[in-house]
Amino acid sequence: MKAAWTKRLGNFRELLRFRISSGDTNLKQHLATASSRATYILIKCCGDEILETILNQFREAKYYLVLFDDTTDVFHTKQLSLNLRYVYKNNIYENFVKFIDAYEKIKTVNPDNDTLGEQRLTGEALGKIVINILQKLSLELSNCVGIGTDSCSVMSSEAVGAVYQIQKKAKNALHVVCIRNAVGVMKSVVSFFNMSAKRNQVLKSTLGHQLTSLCKTRWVERHEKVIQFRSGFSQIVEAFTLISVWKDVKTSTIATTLLNSLCTTEFLLSMFSLIDILKITLSRLLQMPNLDANGASTAVSNTMSTINEKRKNCEQNFDKIYKKATEVATGLDIEIKLPRLAGRQTKQENYPGGKEEYYRRSIYIHLFDNVSNDLSSRLRFSSLDCFGLREIIPSILAEANRDNKTILIKN
Repeated sequence: MKAAWTKRLGNFRELLRFRISSGDTNLKQHLATASSRATYILIKCCGDEILETILNQFREAKYYLVLFDDTTDVFHTKQLSLNLRYVYKNNIYENFVKFIDAYEKIKTVNPDNDTLGEQRLTGEALGKIVINILQKLSLELSNCVGIGTDSCSVMSSEAVGAVYQIQKKAKNALHVVCIRNAVGVMKSVVSFFNMSAKRNQVLKSTLGHQLTSLCKTRWVERHEKVIQFRSGFSQIVEAFTLISVWKDVKTSTIATTLLNSLCTTEFLLSMFSLIDILKITLSRLLQMPNLDANGASTAVSNTMSTINEKRKNCEQNFDKIYKKATEVATGLDIEIKLPRLAGRQTKQENYPGGKEEYYRRSIYIHLFDNVSNDLSSRLRFSSLDCFGLREIIPSILAEANRDNKTILIKN
């Protein structure tokens, strides 16, 4: 029976046996200890092939931007996700590379760390983990031109943040603010007030009404909620200021944290940039109930043309956004400032071109390119052209002929 089963083993399993017999002790140990129903060998091999394809594109692209964030999964493992963004054959790609068990990886990058004592996932540790992974992938750190993270202190602290640690090795990398962080802050603000009648009462006393959640599915409503958030921004800040001095330590601490997140240059400019682009991409025209496929195709084409036109004139468009954000910041005594590449640099700005140019590149253009690429990949013109075939449907063709005859009679 055993011999018959062996004969039926596929090529893949035979290759695994051959590798073990060749001396791969790690594979032998894994197969000996893993569940027979969940070895994940095939999945890992597929992942390695996909990663190799990405890296081959990468080597040709040369320059790249690294994106990373950490979260705790359902098994209470601190996972660090790593993505790479690059230009390949005139197209922008943003590909997932891998998940890393952050606490396990600390043992590799800090072998002297006391594994039995307290392990702290500091900005320095995160930075070393990312550098270690990039080096293992044989990626030149000098070719890293950008780092994308959220704006929490562990990531973006000028002295001990993960970004600062990476920039010490990757000298050409600029920190790019993640636009999703701004949306996340808005959601947290809405939840903070909606989860407590007492907090909501403070908001109503300053704003005059409560905030509603950002809709997950109807993008028109999401645009309206972002505009609503912007209109009441000063009053929202005032409400947080009042709550931040409450004797309830837990509530006041959360209020202070959210207040600090709101009162940043990155959040203000991200909010204004979102409003500017959402009004183009998510118009009511695209969600009209009587819109047919052909009309949708035309609407999408017009939207893409508008996006491309605004992208060409991004300097003039962002100049207006920057002035509006500066006015709001001045009214709330918020300083419009740049993050620094070097923590001790005080005599001059680290970024050429000044504040407006830096945020135009890192927020506005970055957002435009993401939206444009996403729409292009989801709604390709080759697919949209197929909708034109509906014109040969007899009922539609007959209706078109009647309309043409009516026009000829009138003329």
